[in-house]
Amino acid sequence: MLGCLVMVKAAGDRGMHKMIVETDSMLLKMAIGGGNLSLAQTGGLVHEIMATASACLSSFDVSYYPRSCNSVAHELAVKGCTPSVL
Repeated sequence: MLGCLVMVKAAGDRGMHKMIVETDSMLLKMAIGGGNLSLAQTGGLVHEIMATASACLSSFDVSYYPRSCNSVAHELAVKGCTPSVL
C-alpha cells in the first residue's frame, strides 16, 4: 500500500490528472474500492491514498489482476533487481 501512496503523490507532483493502479493485492483493491478496512492496521494508509488522490487527481481507479496475469512484469522486476555478473 505504501507503493500506491508514493505513486499517487508522484502522479500529482508531475501534473497528471488521471490514474489507474493495477495490483495483485485484493486487499488494496477492496480497501480503496470502498471496503470497510479503515480500522485495519493499514487504514491510515488507505485514508492517505484516498485523500491524496482526491486532492491531486480528477480520476483514480484501482484494478485487480491476479499475480499470474503479471508474470512478465514480475520476471522483469527480478531481472532488474539482480546484479549482472560480468
